[in-house]
Amino acid sequence: EIITAVRVPLLGTAGTGMCEKSQTAGDFATVATIATLDVSDGVVTRARIGIAGAEGRPVRPAEAEGVLAGRAPDSAALGEAARAAAASVDPTSDAVASADYRRNLVEVLTRRALEEAAGAAA
Repeated sequence: EIITAVRVPLLGTAGTGMCEKSQTAGDFATVATIATLDVSDGVVTRARIGIAGAEGRPVRPAEAEGVLAGRAPDSAALGEAARAAAASVDPTSDAVASADYRRNLVEVLTRRALEEAAGAAA
């Protein structure tokens, strides 16, 4: 099979944020997170979060996205969403990082990506 096209919808006014941690510059990420937030009248109307490196494949933690729906993107909401993202992954252990370390990275990096996205959406 051959990919003949990729369509990526425009984000419009959505704020985006991305964070990653790798062992060395240019290396594959131990954990990477990306977030987009649509904010209208001071509340999140749509949140999207992607996590790579924690599990064997990239994941999208729907529970964490749901935490933000209809709420102001304040510190409490972003922290709760980051904790929900960390709780939703089943991280792997390998020579680079333990599962516990990866779960902690998911929480920290998701929060940072969400904070960046919230700042860009404001």
